[in-house]
Amino acid sequence: EPKTVTPVFLPAKTVTPDGAETPQQAIDSFGAEGGVGILSEGIYTYDAVAPAMHLTTPVIVRGAGRDKTVIDGQGCAMRAVTLANANAVVVGVAISNCAGGTSQAGSAAGMGLLVTASGGTFTDGAVIGCTNTSGVGAAAALGGRISHSFIRYNKARSGGGLYLDG
Repeated sequence: EPKTVTPVFLPAKTVTPDGAETPQQAIDSFGAEGGVGILSEGIYTYDAVAPAMHLTTPVIVRGAGRDKTVIDGQGCAMRAVTLANANAVVVGVAISNCAGGTSQAGSAAGMGLLVTASGGTFTDGAVIGCTNTSGVGAAAALGGRISHSFIRYNKARSGGGLYLDG
């Protein structure tokens, strides 16, 4: 007998670079059930007060494309994006100009992007121009996925590009 599949519709919000709401505020507004955050084309800047995005719930963040939606760290010592949920997804976003600080040292720190052992997926994106004394531009622990993405021009005295654990 055929099974009936009931579609699930997640709440969605569109965020713009000059809007009143930051990407993180949109993500937080979804709660534990998650949702879809749509990042319009443009450059999103952040500072050392908080990361641009820390995903701990099943959230999908969709940019307009890695060449159109950019999270710019402006050289601050705070990681741009952390995925810490198995069902968190970031697609079509570039991360650039992140600089690691003492809290980010270590080869698996992921100055621009960290996909933790909890999982998550970063796809069709880019991590470009992140620097640190040690560490890498992007890191994925066992269970995390980075696919179809550019990892370029990241520099460190020890490390630099991509770290995969597991």
